[in-house]
Amino acid sequence: MSDNKKLNYYLTEWNLSNPQLLTQTMTSRIYTVTHDSETVVLKLLSPSETEEQRGAIALRYFDGCGTVRLLRHDEGAHLPE
Repeated sequence: MSDNKKLNYYLTEWNLSNPQLLTQTMTSRIYTVTHDSETVVLKLLSPSETEEQRGAIALRYFDGCGTVRLLRHDEGAHLPE
């Protein structure tokens, strides 16, 4: 899936708006987006990235205690507060 299609998919599926690209890294493209009138981060993972996918497990476990709260995630993206 192209970067634009992937971004549009998550904007629609997760009810996000106003994407602004912050940076691109070796493992992801990172945007600020609006979710429920809050500005949050959308991290679109590279297709082969597995370390970042495992990071979601830890963030879900701690659920905001000492870490950012992970609002949503799947194999292709994370939505931390």
